[in-house]
Amino acid sequence: MKKLFYIIILGCMYSCSSGEKHPDGIEDIFVSLEDKSLTIDKPAFETFDYVKLEMTSESVIGDVSKVVIGNERIYVLSLIDPRIFIFSLDGKYINSLKRGNGPGEVLFVSDFEYRNNNLYVLDNYRSIKQYDSDGNYIAEKYKLDSPYFSFTQVDDDCLWLFDSNINGKSNHFLYYQSETDSTYGISKPNSIKGKPFVYYNFYNNGIVSLPVCDTIYSIKADKLNPEYVVHFKGRNFFEMISEKKDMSDDEFGKINRDKTVYRWIKDVTPYKSGIYFAFNYDKTYFVKHENRMTEIYTRLVEGLPDINVAAVGYTDNQIIYSLSSMNLLEYKDNNDIPDDDKLKSLYSSIQNEEDNPYLILVSTK
Repeated sequence: MKKLFYIIILGCMYSCSSGEKHPDGIEDIFVSLEDKSLTIDKPAFETFDYVKLEMTSESVIGDVSKVVIGNERIYVLSLIDPRIFIFSLDGKYINSLKRGNGPGEVLFVSDFEYRNNNLYVLDNYRSIKQYDSDGNYIAEKYKLDSPYFSFTQVDDDCLWLFDSNINGKSNHFLYYQSETDSTYGISKPNSIKGKPFVYYNFYNNGIVSLPVCDTIYSIKADKLNPEYVVHFKGRNFFEMISEKKDMSDDEFGKINRDKTVYRWIKDVTPYKSGIYFAFNYDKTYFVKHENRMTEIYTRLVEGLPDINVAAVGYTDNQIIYSLSSMNLLEYKDNNDIPDDDKLKSLYSSIQNEEDNPYLILVSTK
């Protein structure tokens, strides 16, 4: 029998100190840039690795949307040329999925994941295609009834789909389906229905988060469980969209560019016994919440440009960002670079500002 139920975002109804848990197990995280005791003017993390993606006539990436590492391969989704490119772990180009209407070809890839030695690729918002780890086509795994931007398979034959407002009729951001059940999750505020936005990594290591939602969830099969609620002191996007019944496209865009508004929770990942995430204000800030204590960092890694875009991927102990060669060269020319072997190696490897982007793998150990 097919079942249908709704998961409701729970708000904070208690007066509590930072990190205090509610009786239902949800933990509050309070964020305030005015509270100088929370803000630390130093990097959030100390070490990183980098990968220079080889540029050939067949591997011109442009901007990177998403990265997955598996089976000694790096899989890259390009924003400019929306298909999958396959590289070795040291960045050498191997293969790519071909664009077209033929068998195994793709039209517009918006998301993908690597699972059980196979690639699963969401093509044209409605078809999830299966490939082997070298990019050879196997079969169409799922044909979707409605358009979705992103997906994850938490278990075999259990699919969570993310609607970034491309489906104008949907009242929820998430939809779960298996052979026997279906579930909606996370209601859309009325004020932003129908306003598409791009977000590629709503699922990471058992955690679900959306940049337009102040609640962070754990996920297991068809269950979404609220784990954290982030409370910002001051003007913030989340209160603004919940208070309004409607919002114009111009107003939505203006809020997301307003540097006096807390907005856009991103890069959420489990961190030690707690959680790590970033958010936008006048710039990007980086938050570690552990043992019910919150620390806000002003930069990610010493010696690298400010990273204001969302992470493009994760491993078990790394957060993956993408930086353009041009951005790195501009930073090198205008800043004193610390005397560090990894930074020297990175900056000396840049040959042309039009080269493919670099992947920056930040260690969270």
